[in-house]
Amino acid sequence: MLSTAGPLWRALALGAGVGAAMALVLPAVPAAAAAAPVSDLSAALAPEGLLLTWTNPAPGTPIVRDVTGEAGPAYDPAGSAVPAVATTGCPVETCRYDDGFTNEAGRTYAVWATEDGTAATASTSPAVLTVGPLPAVPTAAELSVSATSVTYNRAVGITGRLTRAGLPFGGARVRVVSTILGAGTGTIATLTTEVDGTVRTSYVPTRSRTYQLVYDGDAFSAPSAGYRRTVRLAPRVVVRFSPSVAEWKQTATLKGAVAPGFPGEVVAVQRWTGSSWTTVARLALSSTSTFSLATRLPLGRYSYRAVLPAGTDHGSGLSATAVLTVTPRTLVQGVSGPDVLALEKRLATLRYDVGKVDGSFDYDLRHAVTAFQKVERLARTGKWGATERARVGAPRGFTPRYRDDRLTAEVDVTRQVLVLVRSGRVLRIVDVSTGSEGYYWQDGVRHVAHTPRGVFSINRKIDGVRVSALGELYRPSYFYRGWAIHGSGSVPTYPASHGCVRITNPVADRLFTTLALGTRVAVYD
Repeated sequence: MLSTAGPLWRALALGAGVGAAMALVLPAVPAAAAAAPVSDLSAALAPEGLLLTWTNPAPGTPIVRDVTGEAGPAYDPAGSAVPAVATTGCPVETCRYDDGFTNEAGRTYAVWATEDGTAATASTSPAVLTVGPLPAVPTAAELSVSATSVTYNRAVGITGRLTRAGLPFGGARVRVVSTILGAGTGTIATLTTEVDGTVRTSYVPTRSRTYQLVYDGDAFSAPSAGYRRTVRLAPRVVVRFSPSVAEWKQTATLKGAVAPGFPGEVVAVQRWTGSSWTTVARLALSSTSTFSLATRLPLGRYSYRAVLPAGTDHGSGLSATAVLTVTPRTLVQGVSGPDVLALEKRLATLRYDVGKVDGSFDYDLRHAVTAFQKVERLARTGKWGATERARVGAPRGFTPRYRDDRLTAEVDVTRQVLVLVRSGRVLRIVDVSTGSEGYYWQDGVRHVAHTPRGVFSINRKIDGVRVSALGELYRPSYFYRGWAIHGSGSVPTYPASHGCVRITNPVADRLFTTLALGTRVAVYD
């Protein structure tokens, strides 16, 4: 600004006052001094792009231009402006990020210092730097797993972390790469890192695998891959017996399966011997990864397990223990063996009429078993099973009503048995079928199929077959009018006669002489 107190201003005012005509000549205003140029211009890659830094002696805002393709920067700033990117730690007076830098081709940058941010005060010469593609910023990928061994169908927890230049690298795309041991490699997940550079996922493997975090890199960030982490897969092996409780001489089958499938591989079936596990079979897995083993074992309790040895792509698999209990078999008519012989001897000791003791479960033994069931008030099946075996160890037995020294045939209608007793001792027990208490017709007269109760004696016998209007009576021993103890081809487990006491024909043969004339017969409920 021109001062009004100076000599020149006074002269101009005076001349105007006196009308003097004179020309006003103003001194030339000197141009503003150019700012001192910036120095130390350098460039480096950074997360936001290319970072330009310099030393600025001027207080103003520098002008930064990308002058790629220019012959050289002119006095007037030329090229494309490099905008200021708001980034903490990078004041625009001393640094600038070029977020358009691709690191794929060279660029030339010019930086002018200014006092007021305009070209009028720009430094006469810019700092110039040509930047070619620079080495990418190093990165580091890390990965950890939740376990080094997992059982099939359990997930592996995977945690990864990516850093760049030692700092968390967020927003980057990374891959979890997995390799089946002894086989190929593939990507099982593609993830984006969190702000802290971490990623998390899980995976359910079907084979033993290695896991690795891979960052493929870009123009600014170098690729990296972390250490491989190995997780062994323990296959799930299951076994069971069908049935789990088998009778002696019955076939039981150990059934097993391995998951995931390993068709063709061999499992070892082992049995506990009391001190160690012994391999009893080696079985190849089927196309569905199953196996089975049929077995017949003596009486006892047996523990089995199955082992799948480790392979290239899996660890070893061990099943839980399957238990097989072999019990005495249920004995029925038609079977034979030492257990039948033992049964015959035991029932004979208890005075049941078993017929011939020869180890064969025949008709006589079935009726002896039925008589035992009647006396013990068990189900009248004619079969010898677990219930009967339990009871025969401590039988309730039959308590005679007559204890004198006279031979007596006690007929217990309720339990449907005939018991020969003398002096309070049981001599023979057989099963019978008495009157059904139903109605029947004979000669036009309706009768009740009733067995008379009371005390009687054998008064008549026929050593042969008597054919009556009501059917055949084999070797009958009559104790009251037309009522007799006689053999029959039908002796069911329940009351079914017209009133007589039916016994089987073989028993009738064995008792015919014993039931002599005068033998007391007591019939009661």
